[in-house]
Amino acid sequence: MKRPVRVFLESRIAEAGGEVREVRHTYDGTWFRQPGGDYLVYLDEGIHTTLRWGADEARLYRRGDQLEAYQVFRPGQALDFELAIGGNKLPMTTMTHAVSAETGAGGGEIRLEYSLCSGPTELGEFTLSIRMEVHAPEG
Repeated sequence: MKRPVRVFLESRIAEAGGEVREVRHTYDGTWFRQPGGDYLVYLDEGIHTTLRWGADEARLYRRGDQLEAYQVFRPGQALDFELAIGGNKLPMTTMTHAVSAETGAGGGEIRLEYSLCSGPTELGEFTLSIRMEVHAPEG
């Protein structure tokens, strides 16, 4: 069963140079369960985002007019992916430190902690927290 959710996204980025940035956004989305895991789908400033998580990993797929990326997060593993931005393709590596997810009837929270590298260059340490609250659609 698909459930409408309010999505509260918090991203903390500790860049390799020492600068720390925090970003918060709120979106409307849809949460549903399939045999392979839970799915959260939402539109993030023009970018279609799908997050799938199960017992041992999370997968994040983002696509828009100028961006496409498919990241896999498995704790303790460094996994390569390709980031396509504006016609350019950049090889990237995600080193996942932790993946956690808790869900209940009213929603839940998914947390991804990882390092991101572009080739040999470390871009920083990332913490992505996505909280969802089930709500009744308006109208």
